[in-house]
Order: sequence, then C-alpha cells, then structure tokens
Amino acid sequence: MTVFVALVVVIGSVGNLLTVYTILRVKRLQTTANALVASLALTDTGTVLISIPLLFSRFRFMEFHEEHRTICKASFFSLVTFITISVNSLQVIAANRYFIITQPRHTYLKYWGRFGTGIILGFVWVYSIFLVCLPFFGFGEIDFIPELGGCGIVETNRQSWWYKTLLLLTVFESCGIATPIFFILTFKKIRSAKLRLQSTRSAANMLNTQSKPKGFSREEIAVTKMTALVFFCFLLCWSPSSSFIFLRLER
Repeated sequence: MTVFVALVVVIGSVGNLLTVYTILRVKRLQTTANALVASLALTDTGTVLISIPLLFSRFRFMEFHEEHRTICKASFFSLVTFITISVNSLQVIAANRYFIITQPRHTYLKYWGRFGTGIILGFVWVYSIFLVCLPFFGFGEIDFIPELGGCGIVETNRQSWWYKTLLLLTVFESCGIATPIFFILTFKKIRSAKLRLQSTRSAANMLNTQSKPKGFSREEIAVTKMTALVFFCFLLCWSPSSSFIFLRLER
C-alpha cells in the first residue's frame, strides 16, 4: 500500500507540474483557456501532494484517532477543499469551451479575457475554500466518525446539516447539471456546424465554385474533447469513494 501511494504521489505530481510548466514555457499555449487547465493541474497537484499523504496517514493511524485527531481533520478539510475546487474548475472549463465554440471571438474575449478569467479563477478558489472552511466560523462540526473510519460532518445541529447540504449541492450542481449541459450544448454546436459545413461544400462542388467555408479548428475541437474526457474520468475515479463517504454520512 505504501508503494502504491508513493507511485500515485510521484506520477500525479510530476504529470500535473509538467502541465503547468509547459503552459508557462510555451508562449503559444499561454491562453486564457489554458490558464484554466493550469489551475486544475495545480489543484490536482495539491490533492496528490497533500490530501493523499494525509489520507494514507489517517488509515495508518485509524485505530489511534483520539491521539491523531488533528491529522484526521486536516485530511478531511484538504481533500474536500481540493475536490470542491476541482469540480468548480471543471465547470468553469466547460463554460469556457461552450463560449469559445458557440460565440463570436469578440464576445468570447469580452468575458474571457485575461482580466475576466483572472476574476473567475479567483472566485472559484476563494469561494471553494470559504465554503469548505465554514466550520471554522461555527457553521457545522467536523469530528471523527467511527463508521466512516475518519473525520466527517457530525450532524449535531441545523448548521451542520446545512453545511453538508451546501457541499452536496455544489458537487451535484457542477458534476450533475452545469458541466454536462455545457459539454452537451458544445458538442451539439460542433455537430451542427460540421453538418452545415458538409452541406455547403457539397453545394459548392455542384456549382463548381472555389468556396472554402470555415469551420471550427481541429485544435479547438481536440481541446474540447480532451477536457470532456478529463471530466468523465474525474467522475469515474471519484464516484466510488464519494458514494461510500456520502452513504456513511447519511447513516
């Protein structure tokens, strides 16, 4: 188990840091869209360098939770914080793909320029951290739950119930509603544009004209497919763990 966790930490951190390094080094990749990808990579780096080692430590010392309550709580807050930032980042990436595919370039730059993207990224990080850290302000309680084998939300009052509900709604709104809808609408637009392009080319061939209708660039379509794949892989990898945790909390 130690070797497996070490491999996950090394491979995950190197892969994500290489993504950030490449975007910073290659001028052609320094776009607002890739800034969102770099932000997600940094979030994943935090997950593998901070949350996973803490999670592993929690399982190592699970029988001594009273003496290691600090590690237990740190594991909960770090993991939930990075997950919340990740799901919100994926939602923003999906929205960015939708705008860049469906809207004219001047409209896209109006909302997704450097300043706009910076504001959006800042909001995602600040909002996610603030939401997860509400128990520090007395809104909810985090403690060791024997059935969970770690720390979780203890529903001793209405504030704790609302805290858990806010976290669940945030994840559900992003992963279950907004992000899938953005990707569905984006690919629907790409498909309709391809059909229109084929129709225009056929008409041009019949008329023996030299018309060259424009479509979406292959690069933009490839990036959109890649980000959609990242989202569905995220759901696939986290669903078993998330379902287990939430079912335990419901009990």
